[in-house]
Amino acid sequence: MISITYEQLFDIQDEYEVTELICTTMSFEIDEQIKILGCMMKKAEMKRVNENFSGTQNALLSEVTAVINKCYFFYDKERTDFKLDKADNYAGLYTALLAMHCPVKAENGVFHPKIILCRYENKNKKVFYKLLVSSRNLTCLHSFEVGVQLTGEHNSDPNDKPNHNLCELVKWLAERVSDKEKSDRLKERAKELESFSFKAPGKEPKDILIRVSGIDLGQGQQDEELVDQWEKENKSGKSGKKELYILSPDYETDKHQIEEYHNIYYPTQMDENSCDQGKTTDQNEDKGVNTHAKLYYFPGKETVWLGSCNSSEAAMKGKNIECMVRIRGIKDDLIKADDEFLWVFERKCMRYLKGIDNKCDKYKLCKQLSEILDNCEIKGKDERSKDGKRLANISIRSIKLEEGYRLELLPLGMHEKDNKDESKWQEYRCGKDTYIFRGSKAEKPNGLLRVRLTYENNSAEKQEFFYKGIIDSCINRSSDEIWRGMVNERWLDSLMQVNTPKAIKEIKDDFMSLYNLAKELDLEEEKMNELENMKKLFRCFLSKKEKK
Repeated sequence: MISITYEQLFDIQDEYEVTELICTTMSFEIDEQIKILGCMMKKAEMKRVNENFSGTQNALLSEVTAVINKCYFFYDKERTDFKLDKADNYAGLYTALLAMHCPVKAENGVFHPKIILCRYENKNKKVFYKLLVSSRNLTCLHSFEVGVQLTGEHNSDPNDKPNHNLCELVKWLAERVSDKEKSDRLKERAKELESFSFKAPGKEPKDILIRVSGIDLGQGQQDEELVDQWEKENKSGKSGKKELYILSPDYETDKHQIEEYHNIYYPTQMDENSCDQGKTTDQNEDKGVNTHAKLYYFPGKETVWLGSCNSSEAAMKGKNIECMVRIRGIKDDLIKADDEFLWVFERKCMRYLKGIDNKCDKYKLCKQLSEILDNCEIKGKDERSKDGKRLANISIRSIKLEEGYRLELLPLGMHEKDNKDESKWQEYRCGKDTYIFRGSKAEKPNGLLRVRLTYENNSAEKQEFFYKGIIDSCINRSSDEIWRGMVNERWLDSLMQVNTPKAIKEIKDDFMSLYNLAKELDLEEEKMNELENMKKLFRCFLSKKEKK
């Protein structure tokens, strides 16, 4: 597979700088945001998110804050669950990172485009764009993906039409940004894009078409040529001629399409020593790997489509918001196919012969977990025991689980394994209402519980705030401890997890109580400025939560 990295996306001449960064994804993790920003700002310590990151983040806070107004991370607010098991690593940066978040909702389906659009400008006001269109969400999930990097340049002839409708997508996004200044700036970029066209390496703009579908600005289904061929093969039945070769995740593909209607493929495992040559080992010849790629190959026309569209009605017919790139003139050295195998960027893929159980869909698991948490009550205490160790006592009402599902609990920030390397996760059992967790002295109480739902090999995780008393304990601390609590903002994690107006108001009141108490301290000017900046960022994120 052709490798595309964030470093390549931001590898430009020093005379140019990023003026806007627009990222769209369905699901989203802060880990990935950190990596993207690290590459954009050329900060090596941000590219590698690890256990030592907390030691450098305070020094980076001012630089991250400086790019807040440049960066937009749009994601589907109904299908994103922030994984906060590394909360300590980002404590000082959370509010700055959250201020770049723009949760959106598709009118009739899923917000599903996966693009990173960078605008560059030099001192002479010369502008160009870099665009990455792929199948990959902005998460740390490691799967087989496909993508293409394109460059956008101003059309030399003012009468030339753009080979994309990205301007419509950016306009749609701008209308969903609450900050008027940032919204107006995005609308200006949407207008500017109307005079730009994109090309890929070795391809001219006439060989490329970028199609965004599903937005409520007159944009309907995906590229007509792709949809027509896809529907034609749907209607032809099992015996019909199949000219379209499809790489699509099994959990998004209907069973009857896999068995009867389409040539659908999955990538095989590869020997680590032969990845560059795209060779598989004999041992793994028939074993598949986790794939998230979405690619459609039409050899008769030397055409390939790739991007976010799964092989489904919702994706193809405009129910979801999607983005695909069509590339003409694809030769056999990049993609080739026969009845048994499909070679994609030197990766060997085999055809599916049977359907997959759709219960394994991780996004359905997220929805099920949300429903479980909405209909149960979790309370408890998160404090320190007499010997100074963390002690969490949690009570949870009876929950009904379908056969085959497993629900597990673990306080946020607590190590997953004990000294004997045994898991500290506790499985929920019907009839058992109380769960006690014991941690170490180094593990600080935060009042948050990780809840994980598992079915077969897939799982979904959410966090639930179960102990409001943690805020009260902060207020009773010494001046130094109060200040450290404000800077660390560990308790702010809870704001990310709540959605009801009542819960949001409670956290807002708690924040202002702690803010007012910290303000009464004898603070240096530097600390006072930082305090006011935190309040500003907190209010920015709070306004987004209140408008959801």
